[in-house]
Amino acid sequence: MTFKINNGDFKLKSIPFILKNITTSGNVDNGQNNCFETSIIKFKGFYANTNNGSIKGDFIVKNFNNYFLYADFNSSWDLAELNRYFQDSPFINLQGRLNANTSYKGNLSFNKKFQDYFINSKHQSKAVFDNVKLTYLKSNRDFEISTANCNIENNTITLSNSNIFTSNSNLQFDGDIKNLFKFILKKHDKIKITGNLNSTKLFLKELMTNNDSIKDKQSTTVLPEWLYVKINTNINNFNYNKFNASTLKGVLEYDKQKLKGSNLQLKSLDGEILGDFILREPTNKYLILNTNIDLKKINIRKSFESFNNFNQNFIKQNELNGIGTIELDIESHWKPSFILNKDKLNIKSHLIIEEGELIDFKPLENLSTFVSLDDLKHVQFSTLENTIEVADQIITIPAMEIKSTALSVFLSGTHTFKQEINYSIKLLLSELLSNRFRKANTSIKNEFGEIKEEQNFSTVYLKMTGKTDNPKISFDGIKIQEDIKQNINEEIELIGDIIKEDITKVKEKKEKGDDVLIEWEEERKYVPK
Repeated sequence: MTFKINNGDFKLKSIPFILKNITTSGNVDNGQNNCFETSIIKFKGFYANTNNGSIKGDFIVKNFNNYFLYADFNSSWDLAELNRYFQDSPFINLQGRLNANTSYKGNLSFNKKFQDYFINSKHQSKAVFDNVKLTYLKSNRDFEISTANCNIENNTITLSNSNIFTSNSNLQFDGDIKNLFKFILKKHDKIKITGNLNSTKLFLKELMTNNDSIKDKQSTTVLPEWLYVKINTNINNFNYNKFNASTLKGVLEYDKQKLKGSNLQLKSLDGEILGDFILREPTNKYLILNTNIDLKKINIRKSFESFNNFNQNFIKQNELNGIGTIELDIESHWKPSFILNKDKLNIKSHLIIEEGELIDFKPLENLSTFVSLDDLKHVQFSTLENTIEVADQIITIPAMEIKSTALSVFLSGTHTFKQEINYSIKLLLSELLSNRFRKANTSIKNEFGEIKEEQNFSTVYLKMTGKTDNPKISFDGIKIQEDIKQNINEEIELIGDIIKEDITKVKEKKEKGDDVLIEWEEERKYVPK
């Protein structure tokens, strides 16, 4: 039988799928066995309107008992119409347009069986998405795709020239997405993404924020179990809270609830930052982050500003300045709801601060008994270097020397997360400072006596203890006694060395001297006159 249809309509009862204005021609043949199984319908020049789109092409349908479709067609879709066909998808509120050139070879059904048929079919499409909008149900996050070119081959989507927006972030992805259709239709448990990610701007905090009212209540993990990612990143502008960076490059890998960043490099804080990290979830909703970071020539003040003074009030961004080079090895633990486990925070750092300044630093002004308060309001130092560790909520600072315009300081001690401090301070007051402030600061003379004019330096041992908001400065009597004892021991040792040296010289003189001739005068008898 040959046929021709004009102005036809097609409607399914099982789902609201409607075709209008159908125009086509073709023929029907029941095949060599004269039955539904060998029957064939051929459509030529098929054209129809969807709700707000169209389909045109050639089709062959075989086997009326279990429809099998061969098709080559061009189609244009209003994506809002697809919401009715994929009601179980986590992507909702689809809007925008899809234009596709498709080749399909597989079973056909007009009911829910079509999902399985589609997954198992052989199909290839070249598709262009235009002004697409959708919402990801589990995060309530809206996405906009202004444009994207897709080459779809079975279950692999190759994406190019994409321009994606979510919140204030912009993403351009070129690469492969595998198993997306299977995942949407709940036929596979993982999406695999590989390729290159470029971005003109990325706001990480916004991407991490979820709406608590619609989170997946059944999820027992923070990091998704359904995702595999390996991408090369190139981000022009990166933002996390107050931290901003440019030209961020590196490799990101994610699998089995482990996110790894390798060979990361970015420009920030007027310097350069290099690093690697691993974020993992060993137990449900408990995260461990291991980070190695090298910061080169960064602006110290900007780093304090970007990270909210590192959640401490002892020293603030307006009180410190300088150029820092820092090596950091950090292990941090995070409880559910991203609560930092301070007890397990471990940090090892080697830092060098150049061209440093302390401005109106209140704890330092407590040394005004020894040095002019005016000089302590703005202290400059050339270089500061030390290795500082954090463990068990205690910051440990080994002995280090700070050479500044006002005074030279040797500092060591501890600083707890509860802002309790215990510092040992040794001051070397130069002769200039001694002469300049001797009259105004009599406590130096009262405590240590008059400083001689020819003396270049005088050593003062102090302790700084208490809370950071009200530190107490006092003389360290133990250190003074140790210093005196050390000096006495050195003097005793020196005197002993001198005595040994003199004795040695005498012995050497006797052993190496000339023979000595002793002459005795003859004994004279006393003869009385």
